[in-house]
Amino acid sequence: TQANLTQEAHFIANYVSLMRIRYPDSVDVRLNVHHPLPIDAKVPPLLFIVFVENAFKHGVSYDEPSYVYIDLLCDNDRTICQVRNSRHPLLRVERGGVGLENVRKRLDLIFGKDYELLLDGSRSDEYIAKLSIPITYDKMRSH
Repeated sequence: TQANLTQEAHFIANYVSLMRIRYPDSVDVRLNVHHPLPIDAKVPPLLFIVFVENAFKHGVSYDEPSYVYIDLLCDNDRTICQVRNSRHPLLRVERGGVGLENVRKRLDLIFGKDYELLLDGSRSDEYIAKLSIPITYDKMRSH
């Protein structure tokens, strides 16, 4: 099944609003939805939220300056979601979580090789997750 991209963006915005309440004001949270999103664009439901949840779970410290930056955009018939978050050496993070493994399996099933998933933990102070998937449209769309 597919979900409307605009609705997914609203879902992420609502989740981010909840996290802003949960965490102190010192946590810098930015959601940048690059408009316009195609009104009839479809994406797999709840795909991007996994990366957003991980950013808050692993990137936010109550004791250290922290940030979560989320960008959602469409470009050349692709939807791109990039999530950057602070990393804290003292926070222990389990490697290779089940959530990301399940996302990879789901992406393989849906898109085959037609997606790009970049998980960059090469820096000690920042983690980046970037997913690029093809946009699908309602079948009724006229080109």
